[in-house]
Amino acid sequence: MTISVFATRLPRLLLGATALALGAGVVRAQFTEVPQTATPGKWLVETDVVTAAFDRHTSARDGVETRSTYLGYVQISTGVAENFDVQLGYEAWHEERRRGGGEDERLAGRGELYLRAKWKIWDDGQGAALAVLPYYRLHDTAGHEVRPVRDQFGLIVPFSRALSERWTLTAMVQSDWLDDGAGGRDCWLTGTAACGYCGAGRLGGYVEFSTWAQEARGRWATMAGVGLLWQATERFSWDVGLHAGLNRAAPDWYPVLRFVWEL
Repeated sequence: MTISVFATRLPRLLLGATALALGAGVVRAQFTEVPQTATPGKWLVETDVVTAAFDRHTSARDGVETRSTYLGYVQISTGVAENFDVQLGYEAWHEERRRGGGEDERLAGRGELYLRAKWKIWDDGQGAALAVLPYYRLHDTAGHEVRPVRDQFGLIVPFSRALSERWTLTAMVQSDWLDDGAGGRDCWLTGTAACGYCGAGRLGGYVEFSTWAQEARGRWATMAGVGLLWQATERFSWDVGLHAGLNRAAPDWYPVLRFVWEL
């Protein structure tokens, strides 16, 4: 399991909330998607300024260090109905690096274009909601060095529930059908959960757990992390997070810096 499986192949697991990070009590995390949809007539711009994944203690124990780096992932969401939105995402730049064990390989270029749509299928009006979110990734929009052979797609099912006025639980399951590089597809399964705190002022935070595996291999990689949210203005927020791998199948470290801007 290389870091590119989680950092590159899996789509964005976290974007597409109606409110900003602290604006309505639904605290987003790094990987866990929320079921709330973007407001009709509004635009939500979510940008990962920089994201990286570092892995030295790989499950292969071959002495190879890997690093994935992303700059300027941008996703734009807009509501087309009360419980339905559409989303467009694009990776501006993406690098994969492998060193050690006689290897020194670097691949870099622009990433893929993502098309997504979210439908909130259930909301009890008291803080619990459920949605479905299919996505499609266009392989021929990526740079040549990092381009997969085939288009890729998947389905995300996010859930959220208010635990109190300040605390929210979000969770999701996901299935991805990804290019295996040999003319076929691999099925990847993912599960995440996050507990977020919405502070009385401009600060909030969350703890999050995520696990994923290729279905045929059955080896699960698991990470845990924390994040800090700062609501700079009513419509603009910053999010800085750091995740750590809990086993060798996961990246050792996964830091990220992003902002969310509602137009």
